[in-house]
Amino acid sequence: MEKGIDNVMNPLVEAMNRVSYIETFSCCQGHPEESAVQKYGYAVANIIFEIKDEPQNLIAWLSLAQEILRQRKKITVEREFAFIIERKYSLNQDNNLAWDWEIKIQATGETAQDCRKGLDEGIEFLAGVFNKEAERYR
Repeated sequence: MEKGIDNVMNPLVEAMNRVSYIETFSCCQGHPEESAVQKYGYAVANIIFEIKDEPQNLIAWLSLAQEILRQRKKITVEREFAFIIERKYSLNQDNNLAWDWEIKIQATGETAQDCRKGLDEGIEFLAGVFNKEAERYR
């Protein structure tokens, strides 16, 4: 396991980094016990990554993002979870526009334990999708 990576996220980080055009650099497994679960009924985990050589690999990534959402829509799960896929803009060290990608795993539940289970299922689901994608590039 990489130093500083939450144990829960490690399988997802490893799966994503096996995809030749993805490099992860930040993640959080979500902490339902510390979140707004009590007030709002949900918790969020996330992973931030870049698409290497994005002009050439953007179509592959967008196709995979679409497949993630399609597969999630087709399944029924015990605990509800959803994915939010976003492009994040910022300024780089040269003060020029830069961007990364983020996948948020949002789980709903009445308790922190319910949300933890939903987050874990969402993380496991994503790891499976990325492992399958990585096999295409072996």
